[in-house]
Amino acid sequence: MRMRRKKHLEEKLACCTNLIVTPSITSDYREEIRNKSYFDFKDIFKNDNPLMMEIGCGKGKFICELAKREPEYNYIAVEVNPNVLCGACELAMNNGIENVIFIKCGAEVLTKYIKPHSIERIYLNFSCPFPKKAYENRRLTNARFLSVYKEILSYSGEIHQKTDNMNF
Repeated sequence: MRMRRKKHLEEKLACCTNLIVTPSITSDYREEIRNKSYFDFKDIFKNDNPLMMEIGCGKGKFICELAKREPEYNYIAVEVNPNVLCGACELAMNNGIENVIFIKCGAEVLTKYIKPHSIERIYLNFSCPFPKKAYENRRLTNARFLSVYKEILSYSGEIHQKTDNMNF
């Protein structure tokens, strides 16, 4: 089922600007990742806590619950769909969660904005499996995405994946 576009989406997103980091991305991500522009997470979070990341955060329930339970970590939630991202930001704001920020971009450009080996853990929760062979390169477990994760994960970093697709 497709989600309908939220009414007044731009105004709602504008209310969440303190939680959303929106990088400027052109249509060619290969060109984008050549020119590094790392985010300063010490400045954003105002601390030096370890960084955890969820890619494809959806409505934000998982990342917000985790951030509430573990305030000693900083959480980065990545979501490409602004309609869904809006709901996740509102959830974090309504619960007063201060150790989570949201990045509005696709996973393929993360190496442009995240310093190498700075993320302790990546969560991939119920990502769209794109079951057809033709869409295999869109899966968040595709080799091109795994190379991105390898670059941003710390040397002892972990990827935690959950799925309900038996073939995935």
